[in-house]
Amino acid sequence: MECDGKRKLVSFVKLKEFSYKNIVDDMSFLESTARKVACVESPKGAASGQGSGGKILNLGLTSRRKAFRLDKLKKAASLRQIHLRLSPFMTTRRRGNTTYCTAGDRAVSDSTKMFWHIRWVYGDCMYEDTKVDEGLTIEDLLNRMLSCQGKYTKNIDDENLGRLAVFSSMIKNEHQGSAETVLNDLTVGLEAEHMNKPKTVYVMDKSSSIRQNLKGKTIIEHPILHIIPQEKLSEYAQL
Repeated sequence: MECDGKRKLVSFVKLKEFSYKNIVDDMSFLESTARKVACVESPKGAASGQGSGGKILNLGLTSRRKAFRLDKLKKAASLRQIHLRLSPFMTTRRRGNTTYCTAGDRAVSDSTKMFWHIRWVYGDCMYEDTKVDEGLTIEDLLNRMLSCQGKYTKNIDDENLGRLAVFSSMIKNEHQGSAETVLNDLTVGLEAEHMNKPKTVYVMDKSSSIRQNLKGKTIIEHPILHIIPQEKLSEYAQL
């Protein structure tokens, strides 16, 4: 077969050969697709007779507003020396990410706050924590999660409250004792997704804030935090 000079975008890659470069290539392909979709949705596309006029125009404006907000989110992360990578808009993880900053229509500054979407992982169990204040410490987050009560739960719908109860119970049932004893037995590690190495984590300082812990780290969409019992810590590569 003659070479046409174009890189094959959807060629099969064996799992053992799959690397971070392949992830980057896939994300670039999806971003390219997203740009083409946005072009069709743009006012220019509507003016050229594509789609149904006003509806397309509104979609184009919505796309630009989303891009504007995401640009501010990246700037807010950059101010914190966090390398934030966002997936194309059509991906499930991008759509489900609730992370935001408080800049609004203002310019991003040191006073801009970030609220993170955090995925907690304990063994085979997961819980999605939303709108987490970057000023809270890891210990604060663990305490309120394990207590599963108080003002923290007021804004959680019944379905997610049920998930939180199951997640919290699993941890407490396996780690008996006082809250302090349970916390001392647990290590929290930030999954180093960009390294493409299973069970590779940055060990978090439980007494420091989310903002301090994420400084200098690469985050894809939002943090994934593993709650690790001391007896299983040796199974993880620690950075």
